[in-house]
Amino acid sequence: MKRKSAVSALERTNSSRKAQKSDSEPPGYEVNSEVEENEELSFMEGEEHFDFPATNGEEGENLIKISKFEPNDKNTVSLGSDVVYGMKKGETIVCRGQYKLSVLKGAIRLMGATIHAHPERYHIHALPSHSLPVIECIQVENLDLVEETVIPGTEHLFDEYRAIVRLEPVNCGIESVAEVAPVFKNLANLSAPMGTFELLTKGPETTRLFTPFKTWYDTAYKLLAAMDDSDKPPVMMVTGPKSSGKSTFSRFLNNFLNSKIDGVYYLELDPGQPEYCIPGTLSLSLTSFNFGLPYTHNPRDNKAVIKAHALGDLSPKDQPELYLSFANDLLRVYQTQLTIKPAPLIINTPGWARGLGLDLTVQIASDSQLSHVVYLGSHEGQDTMRQALSAVPSFFTPENALVQSWTSKYSSPDLRTLQTISYFHSLNFNKHLTEISPYSVSYVSSGVKGLHVQQDEGILPEDMDICFNGTIVHVVEVEENVHVETNESTDLPLLKSPQVALDPATSKCLGYAIVQSLDKENQQIRLLTPIDVSGLKKKTLILVRGRLQIPLWTLWNHKAAKTPSNAPYLSKSGTVGAGSTTQKVRRNIQRGN
Repeated sequence: MKRKSAVSALERTNSSRKAQKSDSEPPGYEVNSEVEENEELSFMEGEEHFDFPATNGEEGENLIKISKFEPNDKNTVSLGSDVVYGMKKGETIVCRGQYKLSVLKGAIRLMGATIHAHPERYHIHALPSHSLPVIECIQVENLDLVEETVIPGTEHLFDEYRAIVRLEPVNCGIESVAEVAPVFKNLANLSAPMGTFELLTKGPETTRLFTPFKTWYDTAYKLLAAMDDSDKPPVMMVTGPKSSGKSTFSRFLNNFLNSKIDGVYYLELDPGQPEYCIPGTLSLSLTSFNFGLPYTHNPRDNKAVIKAHALGDLSPKDQPELYLSFANDLLRVYQTQLTIKPAPLIINTPGWARGLGLDLTVQIASDSQLSHVVYLGSHEGQDTMRQALSAVPSFFTPENALVQSWTSKYSSPDLRTLQTISYFHSLNFNKHLTEISPYSVSYVSSGVKGLHVQQDEGILPEDMDICFNGTIVHVVEVEENVHVETNESTDLPLLKSPQVALDPATSKCLGYAIVQSLDKENQQIRLLTPIDVSGLKKKTLILVRGRLQIPLWTLWNHKAAKTPSNAPYLSKSGTVGAGSTTQKVRRNIQRGN
């Protein structure tokens, strides 16, 4: 049976979520027994529940059991490069790498999602930059959702095992990122010589798994129950300090809810670590299951994003008013979408829970008409946030994933670099960007209508061309009647009255591009972008320069040029004196009372 629509799912009662036993139940299925539920909770309470990357550990490090599954001739069937596992209750499977997962019998739990037997295949990314997904054999929740698939050679598994899963090797392209950025050479490196994934039965103590806290499930079920008690979908904000697990919880909650209803809206308000767009972006998406990582969402295939705005910075601290205007516009779009497809909204916020950051959170809570807040952080922070958001009806405080003593191999800047590189290459690293022919776009007759630099105080008009060469720009669609004026010094069309032209209600970010060069003689700008340019011909576009830093690996082809000095826009010599660093203007300083 197909998953129910969002409308019908939101209207059903709690009692309808649990399937009742009937005479037509297939052998081996026992739906939601009390014994089974107690066993599952006991299992969750006995595990470590930190969401941190898995590492190979140091040589000689003590090994611990990773998967609660031991492959043997009875429970494992090899089908060429594919493998089929028969699982008993309480068993878990942890793999490293990339694979397509399908459930042939029973039900499993994965990253918060409950998946019943169905022919659909899911692309799972289990890479060491993040915690490894855990496939857990669980009890079937709804027999109507079960659609078994028997593959020749696996028939004997169906009588012996509660859940049967099939794993198929697959690559998305990220495994070749070292061809462009050798610093990530171990990202998808496997010990197995063949295939794209490997089963981990044992591993070092530093291995971290995506195993949510029991309190996360408790919170998720309470949020789900709230859908039955209200006439409109809930609006949920996930907040807390940095490194507390906000993005991880948001991904977990998204998967959990998508197991029960068809589609969840996701409002990304953390420009430093966005899920579906590159850093510096705020966006509204309609999501399904998310078993990927921020750097594995191919921009050419990403249909989830409904609308996006480019803040052009990793934090709202220098542009709080612009940040709020973008957030309010995306909330307006969400309200419009509700008339088309009713579904709950998850709001992910930056890890900035004090001072101006707290003020922004309070303002967004008011503008979004929040129904629920999920706070991840210390008890002291909980009290502060609870007091600041006292008008919100429901406030949840599940455990957070903050572990001070453990350090990831990849830092936040590393992951942002990886996400940006993956975006511009569209996960195809066969060629370096310097080997790809750019698009030549006119900025006088058609194509790009104007240029704009965010926070351009202190920039001389004659230096505007310098601001664009070799930089990342936002490709923004605006109304056709925007006004530009040609700069006499550079002969470039610069946006006039940007506050009007870039009004969030009438503009949106279509993606990003790298300016390879400005051809003033032919009045063209050369761009490298993964955007499908065929859809841009009838649009009015403005290129906006923000503060996003272009990664070294997009400018330097390490195979062609042994030193950065051989590449354009790069120098290994230090710079001193005036103009050697970026000027930063603060806009969040307010006069004291």
